[in-house]
Amino acid sequence: MLLERDAERAAIATALNAAAGGDGSLLLVSGPAGSGKSALLRDTMAAAFGAGARVLRADATRLEEDFAFGIAQQLCRPVLVAAGEAERDRWFQGASEQILRALTEERLITDGHEHYLPTEAVLYGLHTVVHAMSHDDLVVVIVDDLQWADQGSLRLLGYLAKRLSGSRILLALALADECEAPKYPLVHELVTAAARIVVPAPLSRSAVASMAEVAFGERAEEPFTAMLHDVSRGNPADVATVLTGLVAEGLRPVAAQTAAAEAEAVRLLDHRVLMSLGSQPPAVLALARAVAVLGDLAEPGLAADLVGLDDVEYSSAVQHLERLGLAGREDGRIGFVTTSVRDGIESAIPVELREDLYRRAARLLYEHGRPAERVAETLMKVGIAEDPWEVRILSSAAGSVLERGAGELAARYLRRALLNTAPDSEERGRLLVELAAAERGFDLVAAARHLSQALSLLPPGPQQADAALWIPPAFAAAAPNVG
Repeated sequence: MLLERDAERAAIATALNAAAGGDGSLLLVSGPAGSGKSALLRDTMAAAFGAGARVLRADATRLEEDFAFGIAQQLCRPVLVAAGEAERDRWFQGASEQILRALTEERLITDGHEHYLPTEAVLYGLHTVVHAMSHDDLVVVIVDDLQWADQGSLRLLGYLAKRLSGSRILLALALADECEAPKYPLVHELVTAAARIVVPAPLSRSAVASMAEVAFGERAEEPFTAMLHDVSRGNPADVATVLTGLVAEGLRPVAAQTAAAEAEAVRLLDHRVLMSLGSQPPAVLALARAVAVLGDLAEPGLAADLVGLDDVEYSSAVQHLERLGLAGREDGRIGFVTTSVRDGIESAIPVELREDLYRRAARLLYEHGRPAERVAETLMKVGIAEDPWEVRILSSAAGSVLERGAGELAARYLRRALLNTAPDSEERGRLLVELAAAERGFDLVAAARHLSQALSLLPPGPQQADAALWIPPAFAAAAPNVG
């Protein structure tokens, strides 16, 4: 059901009536994911059929971006295949026979393909055909998810958009807010050519309450409705996602279950948004992974360097993540809106790539002079240390946290550092002394064992003597054989 869309539907009706009267135009429906753009296009199609129009409909997908004139074929092929020979002959007067074959065969062959068919000829031919159709009936061309349309089809739509004056053609296009116009100049041309732009507004609390009542079969109590509206921000798709999940969990729309419902709603929406990352440009997914790895250290330069984005790509990707409701900026840093979003993105990174990102992040933090503890936290997410600097950082970080009394954390850092030292090396002996110093505050037996191992690796003289100084009386009592 379409709730609170009277103004949007009125704008669509106005555009349809104008086109029917010979005043063709481009109608653009724009908004964030889940705001109801597709629903409004379906409403447009129903209204067009009701007005006796000929409807050409296509849905763009990211997988078909490189399919030359794929959207053009989606629009025209069903109509041409169903039309009679007399209709096709009338529509194709002035267009080549190649155009007819191209639109009714499985694949359109254009410049650079096996059989040469000039792109300009395709544009002119398709434009001629659509205008010929409009001499018989009002023609409504509907394209959803315009941002994923192939370049050839975008050129066709732009070609048509500039020639709508005095025609009985309505172009109704839906475009996601996440599309960056500077990256898609052909999309930008269509946006600027729009006579009307319809932006579905977020649903009110009253509309959300109505959806909840339908879903649960009972009236939702006010605290529950307020929570649902706040969590979903009035986004129709988000409201529907949450309601479906809450009903499946057996929850009721009552005040007493609001807290439990809110926790489940956040989980459901985080999952939905995470799934939407797969349809975003590669730079957006790359930046999301960088932020997940860097955490609260996601400064612009570090995040961009980690995944190889230039300034323009970084800025665009940040805007995408903000529009998706995944991330926000504060004091120049970027971070996720909830820890569950960060955890979800991190866990979805392939294992080998995740380890590589964490190792590269640690190197970046080290090279940018970040505190040893910060670098060590990142190194703890990877396997065995590979470079000498990693061992030095882990040792330094252990000393820092030990000064604050965090002996167990210091021991964790040192155990990781020991994994990359030769079994009979002097360096290993030194690290074992540091480990014993950390452990003596919480595990005297382990400290005694590690100090004993260290003494056998250190050269006789000052280093062994210094190590022995770590043995307090209580230590010696717990491990009388040390010394």
